[in-house]
Amino acid sequence: MPTKGTTHDILWKSVPLRYAFSLGQHRTKLVRKVRSQIFWQIARAKGNYGSTAKKLVRCCLTERRISMQQNPMIYQLYAVTAPAADLAEQVKRAIAGGITMLQIREKNCTTKRRIELAYPILQLCRDAGIPCIIDDDAEAAKILGADGVHVGQRDMKVQQAREILGDQAIIGTSAHNVAEALQAERDGATYLGCGAVFSTQTKHDATFLPHDVLCDIRQAVSIPVVAIGGINAQNIPKLYDTGIDGVAVVSAVFGQPNVEAAAQAMRELTAPFQQKEQGR
Repeated sequence: MPTKGTTHDILWKSVPLRYAFSLGQHRTKLVRKVRSQIFWQIARAKGNYGSTAKKLVRCCLTERRISMQQNPMIYQLYAVTAPAADLAEQVKRAIAGGITMLQIREKNCTTKRRIELAYPILQLCRDAGIPCIIDDDAEAAKILGADGVHVGQRDMKVQQAREILGDQAIIGTSAHNVAEALQAERDGATYLGCGAVFSTQTKHDATFLPHDVLCDIRQAVSIPVVAIGGINAQNIPKLYDTGIDGVAVVSAVFGQPNVEAAAQAMRELTAPFQQKEQGR
């Protein structure tokens, strides 16, 4: 057990803090056990016990999320995972290549299984200092202590996700037209994922989003806008004039033989989005 160290070291480099964010609202034996171990370690290291340790956990999670919410640069190269046996290793390589945000997307599994899959990946993101969110499972995101969740138009409502995860969580949602974008902003979404801007094999039922509609959405809302759908190294320059904040990619990173090199190339190609942000 640690007896000294900074708050950051205790929180992010010791036992699984991801489970602590449930804060007593999840009743499984595993969550209760891990949560109590975390609180005890923090309290011992800081010389505080009981509710003080819980407050420390809440405070540090909140500070991390506030910092990320206020940084539009996190959307520059937003990687979305695809199912893979060696997913954690792929994510490690993608992080080394320069992705700025990660969404763990596992559609056909239970919350319990999603937590098991996401846990080691979330730790990689924590160590690298990049935000990690869960696709369409706010309960899993809360138990894990992930930075947020992405919900589609046919998934959980933005307000529901916000109630579960709190004001400082990253809550992303999809928008296919200006009306949906404006409604999402009113509902409290942190960012919008808009597409499919190109033909995609990842999501076969994706509806094509015209270039001019993407531009209209960017002009209509003040929250960050991320383009998604069929984006790769060859077509990404076509998005430079849209004013968007970044791109979300799946196969352009995780579908490549060399994930790290692919991420590095995409990071360089998304530099114009970063320059746009600096010019705002």
